Amino acid sequence: MLLRFKKTRDGCVLTCIRDDGSIDVQRSSQGTFFALHDLLHYAVESTLGFRQAFLGLLASGWDFHTFEDHGDPRYQSMPGEALLCEHLVAILSRQFSGSAWEDPELLPLWAEEINAELAVELAKSGAPPYRGTPEHLASVCTRYLELGTHWVGVPVGEHLELNFPDS
Repeated sequence: MLLRFKKTRDGCVLTCIRDDGSIDVQRSSQGTFFALHDLLHYAVESTLGFRQAFLGLLASGWDFHTFEDHGDPRYQSMPGEALLCEHLVAILSRQFSGSAWEDPELLPLWAEEINAELAVELAKSGAPPYRGTPEHLASVCTRYLELGTHWVGVPVGEHLELNFPDS
């Protein structure tokens, strides 16, 4: 699936062009929030090899509306990997601004904090447990930093394209 993030004056238009040619589009006027949020999804899912989370489900035919409609039967039976990814993205988005993940001495402690918070959230939602290694979590953050830096440099009216799964 091709992901096309087009920067607009007040946000982003994310176009998903699936391998079968079908297209889904999400528009956001929330500044850079949703673009960065979706880029963090990309970093998590591509780095950790998730194929049944947000982007994998979009690639398989889900549309953006499905994730907003909590009454949709597909939403009700969301795969455990998707729940895990949602929690991990939320936690990492809060924890990313600190640079502990870049410091070899602090990395294990930072990863332990991430895993502890993740365990609580997964238990609340009934998702299976997961424990990210410090190296994997740091790799996600490194990839996200690369993507975010690239996105910031994209001029209004231009776009960033990514393939998912990345090749």
